[in-house]
Amino acid sequence: MKKIFICLFFFLAIVTLGGCGGGGGETATTTTTTVTTTSTAASTTTGTSTTTVAETTTTTDTSTTTTITATTTTTSTTIISFAIETIDGQGFIAGSYCHIRVDNNNNPHISYYDSTNLRLRYANVATSWKEVVYDVGLTSRNNLAIDSNNKIHLVCYDNNNTRLEYISGEAGFWHESAVDASGWASELTMSGIAVDQQNRPLISYYKTSANNPVVVANNASGSWTADTVVEISQSSNNDTINAIAIDTNGKQHVLFVKNALHYANNVSGAWQIQATIESSDSGNFIAQNASFALGPDNVAHVCYMQNINPNYYFIYANNLTGSWVKETLFTSTETIGIYNSLAIDATGKVHISFTLGDNSRSLNYLTNINGPWHVTTVEALGVDQYSWNSIDVDNYCRPHIAFYDEVNRDLKYAAPVAQ
Repeated sequence: MKKIFICLFFFLAIVTLGGCGGGGGETATTTTTTVTTTSTAASTTTGTSTTTVAETTTTTDTSTTTTITATTTTTSTTIISFAIETIDGQGFIAGSYCHIRVDNNNNPHISYYDSTNLRLRYANVATSWKEVVYDVGLTSRNNLAIDSNNKIHLVCYDNNNTRLEYISGEAGFWHESAVDASGWASELTMSGIAVDQQNRPLISYYKTSANNPVVVANNASGSWTADTVVEISQSSNNDTINAIAIDTNGKQHVLFVKNALHYANNVSGAWQIQATIESSDSGNFIAQNASFALGPDNVAHVCYMQNINPNYYFIYANNLTGSWVKETLFTSTETIGIYNSLAIDATGKVHISFTLGDNSRSLNYLTNINGPWHVTTVEALGVDQYSWNSIDVDNYCRPHIAFYDEVNRDLKYAAPVAQ
């Protein structure tokens, strides 16, 4: 469900941001932007930055390609601060594989894995309600969607019964059904879930059959059936990401890693791979834990970490111009953005949560809501580079972040505080 288009402002007292709105950008064939941040943001200050831009234009007989390289040195880049709440800290390890979604009433809901008791759990932050949804066994990745009636839709891997499971309902009342009892690729593989305009779930995942196809399953007929998106025989250790989104016309869009980072949709009526965003590169991580979302204008957005020895690159890309344009947001010799999450607000602005793998081990929030990219530290210490995190935005363009505190082994929730 798209967020209601009532984003009048981000925060009343934030001087840096003039409001939750935005204009369009110029069209370019190829654009690469590198942003280097020299200091970790504090929690209450707003700073300045200096940017040097070098532009090179190359003209051929058929096209013009403009490459823009920008290096931004930021002394302090905080735009907001966050209040952090422990959602589940009951003495067991809970919070990994967390996903957050905000409903039509601006209330956040979180699904997450309890690795001590091997259970899928659900939390309604507004009511402080927490409960066990399903006994799933070891290493259960899950995903979460909310429909226009604020009904919860979950997908997870049931390791006890080796099947892909769909769960729907609301707190205290859950219904389960097996999406695929025999063809699920791996408990380590992420499946995607979205709901269409009729509030029907669609689930994207890999099957273990000839050529390991990417499929999208639906239960519109009353039982689960799957359409094949694509069959690609090649595979790699990176084949763990699968995400789906529904556009305003009811068409389906899928992002998946199959020895490369691919984007496909059925806008034309049939499934087609529209772009290979990152090509295969033997020995390197092509797109570590890529995140995917559609904007209100049906523009596709993605962010991911890429490791090309010895450097790590945190990359954002979209297809606003009709072709995919990538920006390298950060470059480091330490892991950056190995766990990340992406959300697009009702004005088309980008909101990203990501972890840093340097000495700070921090969780950070990145947005272009006022034009340039701005980064804010959400949790300064202790989340670890491998801490799972998830972001969504409410009707007022405010970010809500769920994350796993690796040090205390708790599920935490971060919400913005106006300055």
